[in-house]
Amino acid sequence: MMSLFSMSTFAKMMNVALSGMEAQKQRLLVIAQNLANIGSRAPQKGMDPYQRKTISFVSEMDRKKGVEVVKIKEIGRDQSPFPMIYAPEDPAANAEGFVAETNVKGPIEMTDSMEAKRGYQANLKAYEKILSMQQDAIALIKPNR
Repeated sequence: MMSLFSMSTFAKMMNVALSGMEAQKQRLLVIAQNLANIGSRAPQKGMDPYQRKTISFVSEMDRKKGVEVVKIKEIGRDQSPFPMIYAPEDPAANAEGFVAETNVKGPIEMTDSMEAKRGYQANLKAYEKILSMQQDAIALIKPNR
């Protein structure tokens, strides 16, 4: 009996879903690092505070698996300026009494984390559906007992 999908097709579909979950996991790790540094300031005079990290992805052909998967393209740095906060008592303050604060913005990080969570969940649902389809295909192949 010929099945609609070969087992290697199921494996390829699972690899796509797994790569999507891994990408979203990495994205959440970057977001967690950013959130952990929210409100931080330059540690010393003349130094920059924590600079928000960014992550970007690319679709790449995995020749071994014969399928396109999601890979990290780059973990970069947000180039937006650091807000300057008036805090003349801070040891890192400049001559005018201002100190640089991180460019991490809580609402942006929270929105990104919700989006990453939804992306992870969508890939997990796809993976679960593929497993279910695979089990259904095996059940069709098995002889009735």
